[in-house]
Amino acid sequence: MYNILHFVILYVFKILMKKKNQKISKIQSDLKLSEQRYRVLVEKSSDIFVEIDAEGNQLFVSPVAEYITGYKVEELQNKPFAAVIHPDDHAGVFEAWEEALKKPEERHRIEYRHIHKTKGYIWVEAHGQSFLHDPNINRVFTFVRDISDRKELEFKLMEQQEKYDIIAENISDVIWIFNASLMRFTYVSPSVERLRGYTVEEAIKQNITESLAPESVALVQKRLVEAMEMLSKDPTKLVKSVEELQQPCKNGELIWIEVSVTIQINAKGELEVLGVSRNIEQRKKALAALKESEEKYRKLIQNMDEGMLLFDQSNKIVSFNEAAKRILKVDESLEGLNSEFFMNRTIHEDGSPFIPQEHPDAIVIREKRSVKNVVMGLTSENEVTWIKINAEYLNLGNEKTGFALVNFYDITELKEKNKALVQANKTKDKFISIIAHDLKSPFNAIVGYTELLMESSKENHYDDLLHMSEATHNSSIQAVNLLDNLLDWSRAQTDKLQFQPAKFSLKEMVENILFVQQIVAERKEIKLSIDINGVDIVYGDCNMIQTIMRNLISNAIKFSYRGGEVMLRFSTHKNSWVLVVIDHGQGMQERNVNSLLDGDNMFSNVGTAGEQGTGLGFSVINEFVKLHKGKIEINSVPAKGTTVKISFPKG
Repeated sequence: MYNILHFVILYVFKILMKKKNQKISKIQSDLKLSEQRYRVLVEKSSDIFVEIDAEGNQLFVSPVAEYITGYKVEELQNKPFAAVIHPDDHAGVFEAWEEALKKPEERHRIEYRHIHKTKGYIWVEAHGQSFLHDPNINRVFTFVRDISDRKELEFKLMEQQEKYDIIAENISDVIWIFNASLMRFTYVSPSVERLRGYTVEEAIKQNITESLAPESVALVQKRLVEAMEMLSKDPTKLVKSVEELQQPCKNGELIWIEVSVTIQINAKGELEVLGVSRNIEQRKKALAALKESEEKYRKLIQNMDEGMLLFDQSNKIVSFNEAAKRILKVDESLEGLNSEFFMNRTIHEDGSPFIPQEHPDAIVIREKRSVKNVVMGLTSENEVTWIKINAEYLNLGNEKTGFALVNFYDITELKEKNKALVQANKTKDKFISIIAHDLKSPFNAIVGYTELLMESSKENHYDDLLHMSEATHNSSIQAVNLLDNLLDWSRAQTDKLQFQPAKFSLKEMVENILFVQQIVAERKEIKLSIDINGVDIVYGDCNMIQTIMRNLISNAIKFSYRGGEVMLRFSTHKNSWVLVVIDHGQGMQERNVNSLLDGDNMFSNVGTAGEQGTGLGFSVINEFVKLHKGKIEINSVPAKGTTVKISFPKG
């Protein structure tokens, strides 16, 4: 009898082990496929994904952050997000943060400046939503997009990488026989001690209520009743089932087990249950983690402003997010549709229609390569929605199961702004033309007339008239210089000022500039001294260098005290020639020097005689020196004076 029982146990064990292995393989395969799909959808996003806790610490920062911000992930992770925000933007960002925490049901958006490790700052756009109220997530999810290029009417793409992995299961099995007629165990294998901590002797003495949790006992009793009904009709029948139950351990823990059972009538006519139990605690945790992960990524992807479509080998959509439906203006599900669904609605920027072979998803699937920055128009009634598309081929391990991941942005508003910008530039060009032709000429005439008036007043000793004519003359020269600077600066900003370097006579240029500046200097009794040091023929754009010298000398006179001196020095070196302008005037603080050297800022002080300025002159100097690939150095001490040194390549 013992041999027969041993044989039956081994036979049942082999059958159940085979089923167990098959089921494990299927679960692992399904888990891997689901994991891959969600990993792909998030990993290929072009935005930085950040997880932030309630204290504002960045718990997770996706690897694409290094590409966008210059910082490594470890430099950002576990640091307050406030540490990477421009100080001037702190108030606005924290206000948006508080608003997001108060309204977790809404998505929130803000633009701000983000610190870049080597470039100073970049502009970003953050979209986020708080899930702190959800105990299963307890995070704030934020997407941060680099919009620096959007400021310049371009987009850049980025990558993200998946964060989570699921740990494989390690299963231990227990073989047992339970006599339902006697309501006791008749056999328990030694592996029960590894599973539950009980010895065989302890486990075999337990009744069903001691070996299972109350909810599991109720389920087992229900299955026994069902089996008895079936066996009453056919006693030779084997009733099989697989259940997930909870079982107490000796240490007081409650674990999940999967039980594969065969219920039969034994040779004695008793109801007998042959079973195999295995620990599925890790699998249950993994499934819970997968469910949590799926929900997390579902919310993450659905909250993205970027539309995402996943096409299979037959160009059919197998996955999508809500942003894709919104941008494409489709109410129904996109799953199962292909690019032919949009065929009659898609156009190029010139208005010509897209043909099937030109669609990004078709190219990616056909040629197994990425497609970048495709602009496509989607027509609907009397409007066109413009989108920028990027598509990538994804091979998940099998050439026959490759996918095309297509992500796209709505750029309709951007194109409208671009159109308005073009019109604004035309208006600005027209305004500059008015300045050049209608304002500058009258001022030049005033300069000429006041010079004649000044000479006449000196000859006839009209002191009051001389004073007024000198004031008018000086104001007119300042106005002409301002107009010249404004014209030069505007042309430089719009790339309409041509850079034409050539060799020219420095001596002749300096004489022409000093002829005009000498009159202004004499009014303040300022001496102009020049040291050419033998420098004559130099290389550069003659008009631009003349403007640079005019502004430097004008500024030196403006900030010099009455009776002072302005010195102009030239020298040559191996690869450059150098211009130096020195004054002994009021000087500047270091922060003001930095403002001058920053081409994006305009800084101006009142001169020693109350002369006003705009700071535009040094902006023009910065632009022109940059075109020459030169270098500006400023050394200034308050109340002692300023030295400006500019080096130009010899060419």
